[in-house]
Amino acid sequence: MERMLNLKKPEQGTGLQVFLRLRPPHRQTVSTSYTVNKDGNELITKSVKYRLEKHFGFTSIFDSSVDQREVYERCVGPLIDAEEGLTIMMYGTSGSGKTYTLLGNDESIGIIPRALNHLFTNCRDRIQHIPIVKLIRGNITALQDYASQKELQVGQNVLDQCPALDSTTSFEDLGKVREKKEDGDEVVFFYISFMEIHNEVVYDLLAMPSQRFRKLNVVYNKGEVFVEGLSSVFVTNVEDALRLLQLGRQRSTCAATPVNDRSSRSHCVFTLDMLKFNRSGFTTRAAFKFCDLAGSERVRTTDSTGERLEETKNINTSLMVLGRCLDAACSLSQGSKHVVIPHRESKLTLLLHAALLGKEKLIMMVALQPVDNFYEENQNVLNFAAIAKNIVFPEAVTKQQVVSNCTGPLELAIVPVVSRDEVLKQLEEEHLLLVERVASLKAQQAIHLQALMECKEFCKKELICAYLEVRFEAAALRRQLESEINALMKRCENLMRQNNSSSDQDIE
Repeated sequence: MERMLNLKKPEQGTGLQVFLRLRPPHRQTVSTSYTVNKDGNELITKSVKYRLEKHFGFTSIFDSSVDQREVYERCVGPLIDAEEGLTIMMYGTSGSGKTYTLLGNDESIGIIPRALNHLFTNCRDRIQHIPIVKLIRGNITALQDYASQKELQVGQNVLDQCPALDSTTSFEDLGKVREKKEDGDEVVFFYISFMEIHNEVVYDLLAMPSQRFRKLNVVYNKGEVFVEGLSSVFVTNVEDALRLLQLGRQRSTCAATPVNDRSSRSHCVFTLDMLKFNRSGFTTRAAFKFCDLAGSERVRTTDSTGERLEETKNINTSLMVLGRCLDAACSLSQGSKHVVIPHRESKLTLLLHAALLGKEKLIMMVALQPVDNFYEENQNVLNFAAIAKNIVFPEAVTKQQVVSNCTGPLELAIVPVVSRDEVLKQLEEEHLLLVERVASLKAQQAIHLQALMECKEFCKKELICAYLEVRFEAAALRRQLESEINALMKRCENLMRQNNSSSDQDIE
């Protein structure tokens, strides 16, 4: 296979950028069925069996001699500098190197760690360490003080579950990162979420253990899509972001197959939400989504059965819907009318609807194993990529940014950017003040309780005295009534005797 002679920069325009990365053959003979043209943007496949030759165009093609740093700088770096949001879809057959390109390994880091370090480096003078805004149910919302403290605590609880960051992780080969000028009128807030779609069910990879396998619903409301109940962790540095990435990858569903010892059995979507808050009170959202799509498989190749077979069917079905969405987008870009993009037919395409409709920048990276054994599978992948390469999004839609006015009472004055040490010092001072306040309240409560006890004893004595007084008065009244009744009865008896005497005298 020829070495790529010219790696040109991505095309500037509204067309969908599609990159191809060729994995070096592993324990297999180098195939002569795949060659790259001199310009480094066209793959030529030749089939001896079917006597066919096909040409597939790409924005750029990277062969096995191109390292991770060069792939990142040519595909992703310029778009990260723009800070306008981006969706990257990694597509290919199982075992073609998709996860390696996105994550890397101990020797060379991948696209996601590089992008995280790039963003945090560019924004280091603007990163806010106290969350005052957050994306809630698709809307940018202002947070009250108690909600901000809760966000910090929830984020710490999730980070406590994360494994320690690998000490071998290094960004020395990242290349020169353009430093952003300090903007006193703007601060940024970073939130991270990580989900997987396994058998058409969405799971939160950053959830607490008690809610790890809770099924989440994808909500589509007035053109906006959000996952109800998905964790969104506030972070302030690249180290915490990488720890969350590592936690999610450990939790994602993987299994051994005849093609790959660690094959992803789900689609994973890692999202970094960047909220920019400026003095005017408006907040701009830029979402950076990295989608590690599960590899397409043929049942006869993998010999899948049982659970693996069910996973393969769901993976292939969702990828088929994705292909239909790209085909519909391609037809629309070529002037066809009355074409509807079926993005609601699977969870994957529903979550990626903004990119598929041209509302967010989209990059597709295709991984391929250039070996004869996977010729038919590779042809399906290349046909898939060819459809995507022909998509052209309208200029106005591509450059559109999502800008929302905060829905809560937010201070218009800019919040000063403070360091983590200053935040910790401030929190310690507030903690001491709260401890003193609690002690004072306890002392006041003790005094109040003592007064209440004294009042209780006094009231008890008063009640006993009143009770005895009433009882004595009632006894005296009772005796008086009994005396009057006895006197009255005696008087009645005397009158009766007098009447009887008078009656006897009259008879005589």
